[in-house]
Amino acid sequence: MRTLPSDHSFDASQDGKAEFMVKVADGTRVYLPKEDGTIDDLTDEPAYVIGDPNAVWVGGLQNPANNNEINNTALGRVASGPEYIAVFNGETGEPIDYVEYFAPYNINPNWGDNNNNRSDRFNAAVAYMPKNGEPGAEPYPTVIEVRGHYGPHFAAAYQLIDKKIVKIWEFRLAEWNAGTNQGNHNLQAADLDFDGYYEIVLGALALDHDGSLLWSTNGTRGTAAAGHGDALHAAAMLPDSDEIFVMSPHEHGPPNNVTLIRGSTGQPVWTYSANVGDVGRGMAANVTPLPGYEVWASRTPMYNIITGEVITTDVGGIGVMNKAPINFILYWDGDLLSEFFDGPDNYATSEPPSITKFMYDVATGESELVTLQSLSGAYSNNGTKANPGLIADIFGDWREEVLVRTADDKHLRIYTTDIPTDHVIYTLMHDPTYRMSANSQNSAYNQPTHLGFYLGEDIRDQVEARQLPVSNIFYTVESAAVSPSTISIRTDREITDVSVTVTLNGRTLEAIKKGDTVLAPDTDYVLGEVAADGKLSVTIKSEYLASLKNGDVLTFVFDMGQCASVIIKFVDPAPYTPPTSPTSPVTPDEDEDEGAADEEEPVTDEEPEDPVSDKPALQATVTDAERLKTKVRNALLAASPIRFPDVTETHWASKAIKYASQIGIVQGVPSGEFRGTDHVTRAQFATMIVRALGIDPTGKAGFFTDTNGHWAEACISALHQLGIVQGTDGGKFEPDRVISRAEMSAILARTLDLSASDGPRFTDTSGHWAAEAVDQLSHAGIVLGVSEGRFAPDATATRYEAAMIIVRMLDIVLDLGLDL
Repeated sequence: MRTLPSDHSFDASQDGKAEFMVKVADGTRVYLPKEDGTIDDLTDEPAYVIGDPNAVWVGGLQNPANNNEINNTALGRVASGPEYIAVFNGETGEPIDYVEYFAPYNINPNWGDNNNNRSDRFNAAVAYMPKNGEPGAEPYPTVIEVRGHYGPHFAAAYQLIDKKIVKIWEFRLAEWNAGTNQGNHNLQAADLDFDGYYEIVLGALALDHDGSLLWSTNGTRGTAAAGHGDALHAAAMLPDSDEIFVMSPHEHGPPNNVTLIRGSTGQPVWTYSANVGDVGRGMAANVTPLPGYEVWASRTPMYNIITGEVITTDVGGIGVMNKAPINFILYWDGDLLSEFFDGPDNYATSEPPSITKFMYDVATGESELVTLQSLSGAYSNNGTKANPGLIADIFGDWREEVLVRTADDKHLRIYTTDIPTDHVIYTLMHDPTYRMSANSQNSAYNQPTHLGFYLGEDIRDQVEARQLPVSNIFYTVESAAVSPSTISIRTDREITDVSVTVTLNGRTLEAIKKGDTVLAPDTDYVLGEVAADGKLSVTIKSEYLASLKNGDVLTFVFDMGQCASVIIKFVDPAPYTPPTSPTSPVTPDEDEDEGAADEEEPVTDEEPEDPVSDKPALQATVTDAERLKTKVRNALLAASPIRFPDVTETHWASKAIKYASQIGIVQGVPSGEFRGTDHVTRAQFATMIVRALGIDPTGKAGFFTDTNGHWAEACISALHQLGIVQGTDGGKFEPDRVISRAEMSAILARTLDLSASDGPRFTDTSGHWAAEAVDQLSHAGIVLGVSEGRFAPDATATRYEAAMIIVRMLDIVLDLGLDL
């Protein structure tokens, strides 16, 4: 996943493997290495040719197909002739498709110079935009191509669909009356307006996901006149907020030649007027324990963006580190703050780059720069910019690796931190904003990665509780699977060996673990031979099974794709019997712990003599059950439950609430409490269903007259499109009306394939509009009654009930084996 000034390596086709997309000229030749690994483009035969094999449009090059004819135009430039955007197979180098480049050299007669310099200033990125450019479509990898930074400025968005390049939009600055000289030597992709699609920050202007102008900081519409710059940072910079802020220094004199603006509107949050004609460097990072990011630039002090406090005036300059370097940041040591990567001018000295840390004492305001590591024998790049080859979390520890060249230019080195940390965080590549910024890091003037969520020492407790946002990530490759997913061990019988079948799907089983402990091959388990259909039999030995306890999880680890899990369940010999008598307390005025002993877990028995023939299943049109099962299990393994102070361990719904918080269905209220007796609104329950079923609400348009702009609009619209929720009279949804137990049951029933009930189960549902849904869910063991054979269909539902019914449904339809 890499981007250079006009090339991209990314999984553009979503098949699990990266393609290579690049701007090319007519006559581009593709060579494959010889056996010794070398290529000679003047003597080797090309494997593939784009366009005319006799063409030579690139200045300074020889054409081996035409007597080594030399193009005498500017070296490396294309000043005439056809230009294309081409995509290649990442494994073989074979061209997949190519189309005419949207902005050829001759698109503008006046680039601002006569040496092909400004015409050959490119930028490139990858972003998630609607597939095929259709409003509301799924977010899809989209290649962004940009030509020009200064006066003429052009951009386009390309997607690879069914092996064909599709241009979904094109942008020309001159058509928008948005100023000139607005582009940077870099760009950033992020969801600026919270619509689930990514916008493109080109510098002093941003494009919406459809290619229209989102904002331009040209001094109109509440913006500060900013213009072209050399550095650009887009990140979530405030605690308790995912809003993206954009910081940049600018290549002009005062005023406003350093700006911090809101990504959603382009309006300034803070500006600085440096007494210099070109502020060439700038930085935004969280480097002190204070809440919020710090921002600084060459010729400015370092400020905290929340308090406005001056942290230090001893900031770096061009080629000078001082206390606060201004070139590159990274996560390196064990705390939650950024460190620095910087170095001297590699053109002027042989000194190596180094990793340093800004040490700040909040009490005294004293600060110093401490060297953590000197990368001896390595070089940085680009003179005073002192860039690495790449800095990104490529090994998955959440701290970042550093890729640099050796001083003799013969080798590439990768440095990884050996400093311990107390914090467990998903690999940063899980965050799409980070992943996109890593992708565009090397576009023109290299810029560091940034996160789409806030990270800092001031939220240490939140990080330790594993409450950071987790993106809805899934593998584009088909993962291996294990069946059965639950091993049921009868407590009344002798424990014997158990075999499971692993469907490898091209993967290799590397290990089986219980927690951090790796099982011993041939002792704890035995592998069979891989069959012709790619299935592998794994026998878990009885001696090892006897050492386990109820609820233990065995994790099967593969070389690629997701892990697979098998839950160990010890059961008594009682067969499965759906509950027929209402037992759960549900009314808000009942005691919380009352009825805790009444709600017993149904004991399943997976052996043939005790089949469950009418088990409910998720509607295939609603969600992929196997993918959801994997996602839920991974969440239960990885996420710690939220501990709500108002939910006691003995409460009848406490276990369901624990599981719901791990899966991400419930989050509590701002006070940190759960408030289980509070009633649930229709909007809240719709949102819980979307989270529980892993439904992507991104870009869903409103349908109901009263949900436009509502906080739950996308979730409600997503469920309506799937036929799960319906409106009320007059095309309304009434999102803020409390939901009844009957409505809750009806919504849940529409997500499932349910068998017919065996007759009415409650005395108060006969003739009720939701009777069939209630009876079916009751027959399946998903809903229970209240007391004395009653269901209370028109009673309002509580948060306790909503969490319990959803978790119980997931447990039954996904075979999770939860202890409820």
